[in-house]
Amino acid sequence: MVHLKIDSAGIMVEPGYAVTSYINMSPSLLSVEGPSSLIRNVPDSLVVRIPERGVRSNYESNVPLDVSSFPEVKLSHESVYVSFEVSRI
Repeated sequence: MVHLKIDSAGIMVEPGYAVTSYINMSPSLLSVEGPSSLIRNVPDSLVVRIPERGVRSNYESNVPLDVSSFPEVKLSHESVYVSFEVSRI
């Protein structure tokens, strides 16, 4: 299993705005299939980065996972659903 972690410090909100809720992510775990010799090269966790910049409203999106480092294995999901609230501060 691979644990997914959100890069909360890397969320680029518009100046004057802030993330004001818990960051929801689903799934939070991935299963991996492939030859055991290749699965060993897959890290225990992957960081999910929000690609959008200047976020200034509540966020809901399917975020693609960057799995380019290990194309020979199959992950249970290619993207994760991420949502959080953003408010003017």
